[in-house]
Formats: sequence, structure tokens, C-alpha cells
Amino acid sequence: IYTQMKKEYAGMLDFVLSWSTFMEVGTVGVSKGGALSVWAEQNGIDLSRSVAFGDQENDLSTFGVCGVSVAMGNATDQVNEMANIVAPPNSEDGVAQVMKQISRWVAGRKLHVSFDIDSIDSQFAPGTGIRNSGGLTYREASYICRHLSLLQPVAVDLVEVNPARD
Repeated sequence: IYTQMKKEYAGMLDFVLSWSTFMEVGTVGVSKGGALSVWAEQNGIDLSRSVAFGDQENDLSTFGVCGVSVAMGNATDQVNEMANIVAPPNSEDGVAQVMKQISRWVAGRKLHVSFDIDSIDSQFAPGTGIRNSGGLTYREASYICRHLSLLQPVAVDLVEVNPARD
């Protein structure tokens, strides 16, 4: 259905997968990367000095606007191919391992962090749009958030790409 819909409505609607069983349909040109670009421009943020994490097709637009792109170990082949770095999977603390690298890269610089609630395993965050297991535990997400203070971020936000499901 996905391939057929993309072909039939090309130029009228955009279709991206955010999981193997979840298709997002939106206005042509509207994406996470587009929204991030607008926000960054409004706030004077240089996205060439930013890092995007992702595991599904709907994350690829952020890879195109950020300086460094990180595919999680459980990412699709397409995401892995587009990423600068392929991190270990969530089950091996992949985000935490990359965060340690990032802390060395950004030492002393301004940092904004955006954390997608869907990175948490659905058994710990049952209202999220993703129903599959394999994400971060609550403890792991808390660990990451606590250690973000070491990076001295200027802003942190928690986002949900599918608020209708929450």
C-alpha cells in the first residue's frame, strides 16, 4: 500500500514510514527536518553543528539538515546508509555511547537537545505512537536526561511526533 500511495499521490501528499506498520501522510514538504530548520533559523541555531538520531524513514529529513546523523543499531537499512555514524542498538545503550562522544565534541559550546518520547520502550510509555518493544527503559531515558546536564545545554525539549496517539 505504501509504495502504491506514494506513486498515486506524488506531488500532492508526502508519505513516510515511522515504523514498519505506521505510515505518516502529510503536506508535501512538511517534515521533521523542515520544522527543525524553521525553528533553528528563528533561534539562530547553526544546524551544521547539530546531531540527529534516528531509526526510521521519518527521521531522514533531519539527517539532511543536521551536521552529524546517527542511526541507531535497530534502524532500517535505508537509515543506516544515510547516517554518518551507526550506533549500537538501544539494547546496548547505543544512545548513551554516542552521547559520550558528543560530550567531547561539544565541550564548551551552546547545545539544544530534542528528545523524542518514542525512543522509550512502549511498555514504559504506553501512550506513545510506537507499540513495538526495544526502546529505552525509563531508567535509561532518565540516565540520559540526567547526564545531559554535563553538556550544559541551553535548551532541552521533549517531543512527540504523533500527539493524537497520546
